[in-house]
Amino acid sequence: MSSHAAAPWLFVHVPKTAGTSLTQAALQAFGEARCEFDYGVGNPHTTARVAELSHQANDLFRLRERLQQDQVAMLAGHVPLPRYAPLFPSTRIVSFLREPLAQLLSHHAHINREQTPRPFEEFIRRPQGAGVQARMLANVPLEALGVVGITERYDDSLRVLNASLGLDLQAQQLNQNPQREALAQPLYTLPPGQATQVDALLRDERQLYARANRLLDSRLAMLDAGQPFTNGAISECSAQLVSGFAFRAEQTWPVALELQRNGQPEANLLATQHQARLRMLNAPREGCVGFEHRFAKPLQPGDGVSVTVAETGQLLGEWQMPVLSANQP
Repeated sequence: MSSHAAAPWLFVHVPKTAGTSLTQAALQAFGEARCEFDYGVGNPHTTARVAELSHQANDLFRLRERLQQDQVAMLAGHVPLPRYAPLFPSTRIVSFLREPLAQLLSHHAHINREQTPRPFEEFIRRPQGAGVQARMLANVPLEALGVVGITERYDDSLRVLNASLGLDLQAQQLNQNPQREALAQPLYTLPPGQATQVDALLRDERQLYARANRLLDSRLAMLDAGQPFTNGAISECSAQLVSGFAFRAEQTWPVALELQRNGQPEANLLATQHQARLRMLNAPREGCVGFEHRFAKPLQPGDGVSVTVAETGQLLGEWQMPVLSANQP
């Protein structure tokens, strides 16, 4: 269990995001004895060890011990990230996101096919309806996680996953091929009169999906360049300060960063500050991975800020001070 490849990882399986293909790839690679599943109390796909220790005894400490003792490779299921996040380093937590409307329509069709049929207007407001992808990830910054794949970019996502976690999972063609589905005519259509309501309900999730795509682009670029990937992002930026986090998997020394203002060097930073939220996610360095810089001269409207990794040039984030229009106070 001490090697990088052998350490267990958590797969937060958002419904209808190609998770079945990924879990089957893991089963093929590791075998049933090294894969644990949680799909809810009484679900036949929930494994006995999880049912006993997680649901019946509610003893996650004991579950973690058993995962380690039995060299379990993966724990997966339709569970919100916070349920099992304490058992895993943040860099070994994996999930996939799908274009929000496609995920919503596909999930509704699946519920109607496999469970009690529900009218679309009712389904979209249920916990498993509109916004379920964001809810399952519980507003955790995507950049702090091991890998956030994209259903429509499954092959690229699997490549990043294998490289990041030291795996050799093979693509599986199970259920629906997410790439073929994305390129084909839509399998499901939005009921008449629902477009405006659904757009409003999916607004935040669409932003999350766009963020996940940009993150995957960054990971692929670093992988293709043969450079190590740094988890990190700008968390807050204002006229007075910029703050965020940066770390590398299994690295104990702080990440060195370069802050630029309008394309010119502003400061050199080390990501050493304690961040309680990332400590709770089991980020490296006991969560001491934050950075903050206060500007001696506040940013002016139109000023741009960027933060990059000093060693590799990887862009962690950029931000521009809003420009007030003539009509704004």
